[in-house]
Amino acid sequence: MKKINEAKNMRDKMRDFGAARACARGGALAFGRLDSGKLDSGGIFSVAFGGAFCRLFSVVFGRLFGAARALFYVLFYVLFCVLFSAMFAGCIDINLKSSAPKTTYYTLPNISSGGASQNANQGDSSQNASQSDSSQNICVKDIKTIKLNLDITSYLNTQNIYISHDDNAIQRLSNAQWIDLPTTLIQNALESKMLDSCIKLSTIGTHAYTLSIKIKDMTIYAAQNSSSAQNLSGARPYARASLDYTITQGSKHLQTRTINKQINASSIDSSASDKSAPESTQATMIKALQSALDSVLDEVRVQICNDIQGVCQ
Repeated sequence: MKKINEAKNMRDKMRDFGAARACARGGALAFGRLDSGKLDSGGIFSVAFGGAFCRLFSVVFGRLFGAARALFYVLFYVLFCVLFSAMFAGCIDINLKSSAPKTTYYTLPNISSGGASQNANQGDSSQNASQSDSSQNICVKDIKTIKLNLDITSYLNTQNIYISHDDNAIQRLSNAQWIDLPTTLIQNALESKMLDSCIKLSTIGTHAYTLSIKIKDMTIYAAQNSSSAQNLSGARPYARASLDYTITQGSKHLQTRTINKQINASSIDSSASDKSAPESTQATMIKALQSALDSVLDEVRVQICNDIQGVCQ
């Protein structure tokens, strides 16, 4: 009888040990995945609870005697895993966010009363970057209104700023964006420029003249041996802006033009102390793109004054 009781006690201990080992295995796996930063609190709970509960099924349903102790081990370790993940998941999330690169937002320059503004917004790390106000000429005659139809190649009409490589691969800059959609930025900049010539652009209604603009390109082009969007140091890239311009009077076609502008990096002055730094080079390239866009919009203003006699003041 004594040997039988000893055998039963040994069986209970083995059963409890098996459940505890399963829980410990699940907890260790959860903590290991937690340290690697690949599992959130929900995943930690699933791993710990799943490993322990599988062993619980084999213990409880295989041998009903001693199930209370097995269940105690399961609940204890699962509860510990949940509390641990709840305490530290937030810390891990905050740490990942703090280590992420900060995004800089860019806009387009506006025209001033003395001519095209060459002082492009150099970038603002907040979403409050704004375009500078433009000084308008005093119009001695009535302001003429022209209907504006603005279209942009679909993949370009996002807040992403793109760079193209020698193999024609196009990538977006990961830590730089336009502050708004290019349609909005270009329309605002063009409206400001046209008001300086006493012309108002409107996207609604019917007017005597219609200006249709199709933006075909607004991209940074990397030089050879520049294999990534963030590896611009030492390269000699350029920025290019291109658009199609059409002006009509009612149903009468007046003029169609293609306007291109390319700005080389070497023509852009950098205020950064270390011009070889990748961040400084990237900012210079974006400034070149801003300048290229500003130049083609200036050319639109000039051509409208040439194509529609007497419309500009």
